[in-house]
Amino acid sequence: MTRRGYVALALAVVVLLVVPLGLVPFVLAHERDAEPPASVDDDYRIDGDLTCDSDVPDAPTLPLEEQPVALLVCVAPDTSVPWTAPTDVLEQGLDRLTRQLAELEPAPDEPFDCTFDAGPDYVMLFRLPGGKAMRLDGSTAGCRLVSASGAGWFGGDEVMSTVVDLVHDQRATRTPPTDLPKAPPCTLADGELPAYSLTGDVRELVVATSCWTEGTRPNPQVNGPVEVDPRDVRTLVRDLAANSEPVKVFGEDLVCPGGRKGYYSQWLLGRTAWGDLIPLHGSCHEFAIVPQWQRPERGDPMRWVPSPHAQQILDRLRS
Repeated sequence: MTRRGYVALALAVVVLLVVPLGLVPFVLAHERDAEPPASVDDDYRIDGDLTCDSDVPDAPTLPLEEQPVALLVCVAPDTSVPWTAPTDVLEQGLDRLTRQLAELEPAPDEPFDCTFDAGPDYVMLFRLPGGKAMRLDGSTAGCRLVSASGAGWFGGDEVMSTVVDLVHDQRATRTPPTDLPKAPPCTLADGELPAYSLTGDVRELVVATSCWTEGTRPNPQVNGPVEVDPRDVRTLVRDLAANSEPVKVFGEDLVCPGGRKGYYSQWLLGRTAWGDLIPLHGSCHEFAIVPQWQRPERGDPMRWVPSPHAQQILDRLRS
């Protein structure tokens, strides 16, 4: 090979070596500028405390892939029946709920018939490990579905019953709040329905207001509300626990002062220390303790005939 040929070959080798080395800084800089691929978990990560206003994405499907560490139940914005959700953040017994959700029957893809009965609709917000959160929607009305990401499963009423049980079970292990809640008004605007709680019990009331009407005419004037002294609330609750009995028909032996002309209705609307909204309706000297009809599972109704001392308190609230 001539001297000129060797020179050309040497130059070619130098070019092959220099060009790749010149590309290295560009490639490395490009890799540094590129964002790392987003994790699927990032889509479900939320900051701060879990509240009913939190923007939480739907769970992708059931069963849940991870065991929740906390649950907050909220009222669905379009609920067919108003109700008051518990403010408790559930942290106990969630494995029971997770198993129940995993065993729900999937709803078919094709259209199916539902009833038109109403009931509370709810949202379950789950806190998962790693700061993640997911939501499931549920209903105790119609087809009673639990839904997420466009899919549905039957058993929304049974799920709500379990949630109510878990609320009561957790409360049994904790001390109730000591600050008294605000007594609710026992009157409502025209067309407004009461948003009673699914949790709590009338025997747990700590504050209440009283309202009453006179006579049997339709749409009578409502008197009140009168806020009940907390000490009187405690007296009435103790009396209620001691003088209540199961009953199938109310008013069979109703005793009104002055006979039928003295007929009146009186009702108390109160809150428990946990904030549950509970009603107590009465006619003359008899009160009906009826589990809220919104509850997925209702207990047996009870009748409370107040003792003379308790009746004096109730009469004073109407004076």
